[in-house]
Amino acid sequence: MNPAPVHHWLPWMGAVGGLAVGSFLNTAALALAGGPGPWRARSACPACGHRLAWYELIPLLSFLLQGGRCRHCHGRISPLYPAGELAAAAAGGLALWRWGAGAEGLGTAAFCLVLLVCALVDARAGWVPDVVVLPAAGGALVLAPWLPLGGWAAALAGAGLTAGAMWLVAFLFRLARGREGLGLGDVKLGLLLGAFLGWPGAMLAVGLGAVAGLGFYLALWARGRLAWDAELPFAPFLALGGGVAALFGPEALARLGEGWAV
Repeated sequence: MNPAPVHHWLPWMGAVGGLAVGSFLNTAALALAGGPGPWRARSACPACGHRLAWYELIPLLSFLLQGGRCRHCHGRISPLYPAGELAAAAAGGLALWRWGAGAEGLGTAAFCLVLLVCALVDARAGWVPDVVVLPAAGGALVLAPWLPLGGWAAALAGAGLTAGAMWLVAFLFRLARGREGLGLGDVKLGLLLGAFLGWPGAMLAVGLGAVAGLGFYLALWARGRLAWDAELPFAPFLALGGGVAALFGPEALARLGEGWAV
């Protein structure tokens, strides 16, 4: 499916909107990972409990102006906060640049933001929140005709094949090694990837995520910051692969298909 032409200012609006939403998503992800709920109290420094003023909550800018530290206790602020905000800005801007402001563009932006929440929760707590990924997968299946994939049959096949393949890999790894290598949360994330991207796009996303995860793992291991048998959360890398596949995968798969045809 070809992307719709967009006004030059539309991606910038998407990026600004994503940056603002990213600040809330950080708080929501923290709550899902076991922290305070986003509606219960004013934002505070997790180290000293200092209540943050409005000028300490400006997305990305406050982090930069404060040098990545709390103004009150000078404790370090987790880099997950600016990373989440930047990722949300990129998701909003690129999705509208790629697909325009219709259902496809907004759906792709929402898909990427859901992936971002799953990545942030997994990075913090080591699991993927069912309350986010399962409703999102259901929504992708219901709305499939209006999203870039373009149909229920492709969405159902993608969800079933991707989740099934990932479950089989997890089962075989556990059978061979006697321990978990791919969690059920990752399998459920595969369900979402398949529902939104179809099975070729989802396999591209999983492949990209595996390559990125392996590269990150080897880099940490080579620097002595990670034991060889240590575990890393996989959802952040799956989310990265899913975002890239949603935004740029159709052209890559089309070129691959042309290459096979030749």
